Amino acid sequence: MPVRGSKPQTLQGLLWATIDSWATRSLAVGAAATLLDIGVGLACLHGLLLPTRAAAMAGVAVGAAFTFLANRTFAFRDKDPNFAKPALKFLVATAVGMVFHAQLVVLMRDQAGIPFVVAKMVADVGVFTFGQLLVFRYLVFPEAAASGETAGAPAVQRQARDLGRALGAGS
Repeated sequence: MPVRGSKPQTLQGLLWATIDSWATRSLAVGAAATLLDIGVGLACLHGLLLPTRAAAMAGVAVGAAFTFLANRTFAFRDKDPNFAKPALKFLVATAVGMVFHAQLVVLMRDQAGIPFVVAKMVADVGVFTFGQLLVFRYLVFPEAAASGETAGAPAVQRQARDLGRALGAGS
């Protein structure tokens, strides 16, 4: 029987462990949030004619709300009934990131002439993709991420073993 935290022994086990990883699920949530973020930002910029900074911040606010809820439910599978504590941590971390993000977008779009979507994508990667991933894992949902519920290694290894048996690969 595999020990929790042990490395998958097969390519198939590694694939399942990667797919079921909190990091992979969180990055998938981030990709969906980015599309939402850019859509809202463009609507604010071109539809509502808001300034670049306000449009960028509006997109981040909507994308961030989606990100928090989807990460809590899907990526980290947090079942803690205390919603307020992680939400407050996330809100503070996102507010700080939002200020840096908006300023980067302003510098790239308004000062350097880079199109809004490109500027947003560069700022998103720089501020939110890696930084926010670490904030989620170690600040917002540390208990959920550290539990067996999220780590998934034993369950993934059992699934890989069972699938291998079903395909005739043995144990």
